[in-house]
Amino acid sequence: MREVFGWVIAEAMAYGRPVVATRVGGIPEVVSEHESGYLIERGDVAALAENLRALIDDPGRRIAMGKAGREKVQTLFDLQKNVKQLLQSYGLVHAPALASRRTTSLTCSPVAFWRRSAATCGFRNVCRQSSLEMSPPGLTF
Repeated sequence: MREVFGWVIAEAMAYGRPVVATRVGGIPEVVSEHESGYLIERGDVAALAENLRALIDDPGRRIAMGKAGREKVQTLFDLQKNVKQLLQSYGLVHAPALASRRTTSLTCSPVAFWRRSAATCGFRNVCRQSSLEMSPPGLTF
């Protein structure tokens, strides 16, 4: 199976875990080499083992990479910011109006948000009403 971008990578990073991922599709845009994880070529078992061993042997590196990954995910996948940009691109909302309402965080997964918000304009309440509370503590998707 070939997946251009796996949510599991972003989810692992959101939980502060360094990742070892293949250098395919959009993955290199999310995983910063030697900063938030390692990128290997598809099928390179030796590189996979080497990078996993490096993470196992160096707890400080694991922690630093996990922290860097979490910060990157918080920046790239800020639901408030991304929804605002999407709505602006369709001319559905003015930036100042949406920005002034940023008092409640959204706490569901991006997939759940998009599924449930497709049929409604009240996107601020969609995630609070969702039974899918999948965001790691302190992160809002």
